[in-house]
Amino acid sequence: MKYLIITILSLSILLTGCKKEEVSNNSKINNTTNQIDNSTTTQKVSSSTQENQNNVDYDDWKIYRNEEYGFEFKYPNYFSLNEKIGSIKGWEMYLELSEIETKYEQISFGILSRFDNFEDYKEMNMLFSMPESKITKEIINEIEFYKHSIKFKSVDSDVDSLSYYFEFQDKLYVVTLYKNNLINNIEDDFVKIINSIKFIKI
Repeated sequence: MKYLIITILSLSILLTGCKKEEVSNNSKINNTTNQIDNSTTTQKVSSSTQENQNNVDYDDWKIYRNEEYGFEFKYPNYFSLNEKIGSIKGWEMYLELSEIETKYEQISFGILSRFDNFEDYKEMNMLFSMPESKITKEIINEIEFYKHSIKFKSVDSDVDSLSYYFEFQDKLYVVTLYKNNLINNIEDDFVKIINSIKFIKI
């Protein structure tokens, strides 16, 4: 199932990558607006909620820090992390995270190699045009995230995933939870991972 999503994403990148240069500046949506489209809502974390997020308990969590790209995040100590930089087509950097007890990838953290902003990627990717697709915009720890959830049935399996997109230094990052690969309910920990993402000075 996870490979189906990656295949769809990679296929979309390959089919549309050549079109990216043709997209004019006039066709791009202003990233400073809160309204993405009619199906998108914006959520800004309140100051009280933000304070609670900053006080999240990360005891015994590990820290992944990437000084080359200038970011870091925390992840549970019961997770393993596999770094696949440059080894997956369509991705400049790709990390696999999963519970140690399972062989299935449950969370991915990657940088798309052909896109530097969410609007271009959204326009070119067929996943976002599906009726099951839902997009919201959230601001967490001063980072603007595009939250994308999708759930549908395919020939091979059911697809159920939750992704957070964000832009940093002219690169488009994607963090995805593959719900169909879950052994335990780790959605709360996934949200904590998102909340722990921060940019570092390099």
